[in-house]
Amino acid sequence: MIYYAHKQEGKDSQTVLEHCTNVARMAKIFGDAFHLGALCEIAGKLHDIGKYTEEFQRRLLENGEKVDHSSAGAIEAKKEYGDAWNMALAYVIAGHHSGLQNYGSPESGLLNRLHKGDTLPDYSSFREEISFPEIHDGQEFIDSIRQEGRKNLGFRLSFMTRMIYSALVDADFLDTESYMDMNQHQLRQKYEPWPVLRERFQQHMAEKTNNVPSSEINIKRNKIYTACVEKGKGKPGLYTLTVPTGGGKTLSSMAFALEQQKNRIIYVIPYTSIIRQTAGVFREIFGEENVLEHHSNYDFYDSIKDREAAKAMHLSSENWDVPITVTTNVQFFESIFANKSSRCRKLHHLANSVIILDEAQMIPLYYLKPCLLALEELVKRYGATVVFCTATKPEFPKGILSLQPTEIINNPDGLYETFQRTNITFINEKSNKEITELIDQESCCLCIVNKRKHVSELYDASSIKPKYQLSGNMCHCHQDKILDKVKEHVNNEKAEKHCALFSTQLIECGVDISFPVVFRALSGLDSVIQAAGRCNRENELAKEHRLGEVYVFDPTSPASGLRGYQNLIASCGRRLMANSDDVNNPITIKRYFRKLYTKEEQNLDKKKILDEFNRQPDDLVFNFETAAKNFQLIDDTDSLIIPYDDKAVVLMKQFEYFPEKSTLKKLQPYAISVYPNQIEKLKGRGGVKRIGENLYFLTTKEGFYSEEAGLLIAEEMENLQF
Repeated sequence: MIYYAHKQEGKDSQTVLEHCTNVARMAKIFGDAFHLGALCEIAGKLHDIGKYTEEFQRRLLENGEKVDHSSAGAIEAKKEYGDAWNMALAYVIAGHHSGLQNYGSPESGLLNRLHKGDTLPDYSSFREEISFPEIHDGQEFIDSIRQEGRKNLGFRLSFMTRMIYSALVDADFLDTESYMDMNQHQLRQKYEPWPVLRERFQQHMAEKTNNVPSSEINIKRNKIYTACVEKGKGKPGLYTLTVPTGGGKTLSSMAFALEQQKNRIIYVIPYTSIIRQTAGVFREIFGEENVLEHHSNYDFYDSIKDREAAKAMHLSSENWDVPITVTTNVQFFESIFANKSSRCRKLHHLANSVIILDEAQMIPLYYLKPCLLALEELVKRYGATVVFCTATKPEFPKGILSLQPTEIINNPDGLYETFQRTNITFINEKSNKEITELIDQESCCLCIVNKRKHVSELYDASSIKPKYQLSGNMCHCHQDKILDKVKEHVNNEKAEKHCALFSTQLIECGVDISFPVVFRALSGLDSVIQAAGRCNRENELAKEHRLGEVYVFDPTSPASGLRGYQNLIASCGRRLMANSDDVNNPITIKRYFRKLYTKEEQNLDKKKILDEFNRQPDDLVFNFETAAKNFQLIDDTDSLIIPYDDKAVVLMKQFEYFPEKSTLKKLQPYAISVYPNQIEKLKGRGGVKRIGENLYFLTTKEGFYSEEAGLLIAEEMENLQF
């Protein structure tokens, strides 16, 4: 009897032997990148042996009943291989469709799958075609894991399991795709070689620096760049790149990464506003086809004119096989701790890569331990280089990392004075009336506060004209429109430089805009310094022989009330700013992070992610599902689509009749995140229509959405973070 794995109208069916052989070969190539090719090959060989049954063949060829075909390979791997590997292979094979499971019990989870042997259809025919490969590598790998001791042993073993899983599921997806849709499959891997990309970068930098005035700042920028090039020629490892705002760290860090000569470069950024800007710079240098921009608000088909090129880039977002990926903290870290095959496919491509974490101080505090340990594991055993890139270097708590990061720049603290463009002054408590009086005395300024409702209060109280407000109450299209208007005033030398912008912190990172004066509501020290990055950004006030002014105030308005994490960082910032004459000073920044991490020492793994892997490490008792569920960097919210313009209205109607993912992607620029209780308030006023799980449409703008303030809800979405 011939056993088939896949069938397709108009072509010969693919046999199980052919599919398993292809997957094993490809998975081995992926696994060889981190010295576990043999384990990945075994997973590929055994993953579909459950298809060697008459029942599965009826399912495939005659549309019969569903059949569990994943448990068989897990059971056989558990029987055949030693304690070091058998459970890891069992997790990987059993979950290659449904996802990595919890260890569970005989009634549920992986143990349940391993106890199903007597109830599964007879799959013994696999032995006539598939033999058990020997494990001829990996012992040194497993020894290195165990030699580090008991602390976090389970986490290290689970990470190994996760990487084998990634190699298997990506190989499985790719081989199935090549059989089912060869035209689509051939769109992949059309990237230019690294020597070509490196030469393009060097040519770009030569043109960029040609005829640049020999100022002190430009001399320092060149030294930073040169240091990155030289340090990049060194060994892989854990690095920090500490460069003040304006020091050119984006391109300098890329220079470092290129010199490492790894397989890929992953650029991780906390905010989508920075991603769009950074990815645009990289596309201009390296070519559109070599740079993946991957985040929830990016629509490949809207952004890339050539449909075939857009499709190719969309495929690359599935497994990050592109040379350069620019993505978010959320996408990167949630993928590392995910359990579903669709999100884990990309993980094996992190091996032998350079991972740059821009604004590294933004690694979420309550997930700091698991995030840092995952990054260190990628460096120690998977050939990656990790760079913590920041203007405000965090002092990570001792005892988490066993590797000591190497600073790329000699004496980074010495750069502080050269790049100082602002004075930061703490002006104590201020009421709305007091702060708007100060704002109204300025001809052009920015005011950043922590809550959306507080933005609206200050905007309404100010008499300066023109004035604008910007917050998460506005969809991205609306935000972009506001920013364009403001930039006409403050960036265009021919325009009248007279206006005020009131905003939440969404403007702090990556928005290319500069004001002579910035007011910042009390927050963490790193946020204050980010806000200062919107002041005198290009040192344009040097011609007037002055610095920009940043005034930090402690707001008294009830609308500014902070809770939880925001209150914590504000209290740390308040104490340091009240007792420091120089907030920008690197010593002050180090004290801030030391104080913050000390206060929250017990909450650096608040959701106990590591416990899900470390309880019984010797038996490989891992709870992948629970960890994935708990590792959520963004609070659960609903998505509300705003009928902001004619294009949005057309897309909303289209999606109601044909709810396709591609249409939903096009609607992302019109989305606002809201909490369920705010949806209920809108429902009470007849303002929303439910379209799907966690997805709603605003029925009309009238009475619900204004061009001035965005979405209008009672209490102005007071508790919603941005």
